[in-house]
Amino acid sequence: MTEEGKPITNPRLVSAISLVNTDNSSENLNSLISEIMGARFLCPVEIEPAPGQEYVDGKTVLTQDSTISFKMISSVDNLPYFPAFTDWDELKKWDVSVKNTLVMSFDDFAAMILREESTAEGFVINPFGSSLPLKRPLIAYLKDDKEQRYNGGV
Repeated sequence: MTEEGKPITNPRLVSAISLVNTDNSSENLNSLISEIMGARFLCPVEIEPAPGQEYVDGKTVLTQDSTISFKMISSVDNLPYFPAFTDWDELKKWDVSVKNTLVMSFDDFAAMILREESTAEGFVINPFGSSLPLKRPLIAYLKDDKEQRYNGGV
């Protein structure tokens, strides 16, 4: 669920991915990038110790000693990626038993992937559906471009 209590869905992003797969014009690519930058994704995680039944405003309360581990998937060339799902239906194509997810943005993934110690090659949107991988160089470029636009440049 989102902060507003609505389920995570990204119909405009799913549509933009489909459109680029049939016509990758610069207009469609720009629309796709815009949708990625504004999307909220479901990211499967493991939480230790497992969260209890304590909830505040529909959200699980974690303890101070909780650790969150992000699940990874491997590409065909065995490179690690974070999976990012546009909705629960896409997540269930991978694993119907996922119990814990975080809601993540492009900026959240960029922060994890672009850390010096990160081994992730990038993140992949809907890896078991229309599958759109975003690799580290593209993520760095998009993050820098966003910062330039919103922070007035250098």
